[in-house]
Amino acid sequence: MSTVTPLSFNYSQLPASIPARKKTRKFSPENGATFSPNGVNVIRIPVRDLQYLDGKNSYLKFKFKQSGGDGSTANALRFDPNCSAVIRRIRVLVGSTVAEDIERVNVLQNLLVQSQGSDDYNRALQILSGQSVDDEDGTDRIHGEDLAHGAEKTYCTSLFSGFLNSGKYLPLGLMGSNSLTIELYLEKAVNIGVWESDPVGVGYELTSVEFVGSMIEIQDDAVNNSLKAQMMSTGLEFHGTTYSTHTNSISGNGAQVNIPERCKSLKGLISAVVYGPGADAYGSASLQTRFPGNVNGDGIAWNYRIGSELLPQQPVTNSAESFIEFQKAYNHLFSLDQSCYANKSRWNTLATSNDKKKSGCFNMTISTESFSHTNSMESGLDLASAAIPVSLSLGAILLGGNETLLTYAYKDIIWSLGASGFEVSL
Repeated sequence: MSTVTPLSFNYSQLPASIPARKKTRKFSPENGATFSPNGVNVIRIPVRDLQYLDGKNSYLKFKFKQSGGDGSTANALRFDPNCSAVIRRIRVLVGSTVAEDIERVNVLQNLLVQSQGSDDYNRALQILSGQSVDDEDGTDRIHGEDLAHGAEKTYCTSLFSGFLNSGKYLPLGLMGSNSLTIELYLEKAVNIGVWESDPVGVGYELTSVEFVGSMIEIQDDAVNNSLKAQMMSTGLEFHGTTYSTHTNSISGNGAQVNIPERCKSLKGLISAVVYGPGADAYGSASLQTRFPGNVNGDGIAWNYRIGSELLPQQPVTNSAESFIEFQKAYNHLFSLDQSCYANKSRWNTLATSNDKKKSGCFNMTISTESFSHTNSMESGLDLASAAIPVSLSLGAILLGGNETLLTYAYKDIIWSLGASGFEVSL
């Protein structure tokens, strides 16, 4: 056995150092000052600077004002579950190339926030977003404090984007004409939260919208010149993960749902039942997901088919096994740090056909990675090379009619910036 000096006894290894300075810069939309789902419903924010963007420590800030309706206190609103509910879709562009595009991102973010955070974490998150978590009305749901009609408040939220949160500083100064633009598509008013009464004619406005960027200024010309030379020769490449969204209409009679996903490294699939068109109702947490079981908490039956293989091999038939599969995909079973967490009021809430208030974060998830929970290699399934078909088998479930099934494909992605421009590889 060779002898190795432990790091605790190594007094010569010092951390690397690069002269740098962090600063904050605010970026404003280029297409207006007031945004609403019934007016200018897309926010376009150009992010141009000569420095590097630390996307993980950047966030969106805006003023929210409820409008329309009859002006009564009965039109009070509670976000579902926080202010990120207003963002239905996020697109990130580098020049004219789409670096990332996630539809129904608010449903996905809601689902992951509820099922991956402890009660204390979720309560803190809601409070910091101007909301709170409680169960005082006995409906086993997460909701915020009442936001009165006409009230205006300032909110902040991080953006759910793999490109912005890849962990790499984005070299805005090296992008040139391939400048970074963030597009945010707004959700319709009836879907952003829980309303105290039928929200006929209600709406909302966003003003004072800003993307607050954490900028890194490298104060060493040698480092900057080296990165520029690398970009012009071999290119700057960085890896991340993202989601693509697939939407299907289903009924309670069961279905074989096709998922037309094509990518080189599929890490997992996550499907959830949400309220379908025309099913929006006041008092319902419309961004939360339905539990497709019977009144005893079981009765579901699901598994995925990828090519000729069934995952899992036998259908999942109860909520406990569904949660185990979710935990395997986003963590591992021996973990005790609660980074994959759900309680009864959020995961196993019963959803009867006539009670749409009873909803939570139940989903049907499978991991397709050979080596899970590592970003050091791509170990997902290659669906692109052989055009492998993907589908979800869903047994008879308890629904109130036609509903919407959202499936999110979780996958690896590589972005590259070089002399020929910006490219995306999925």
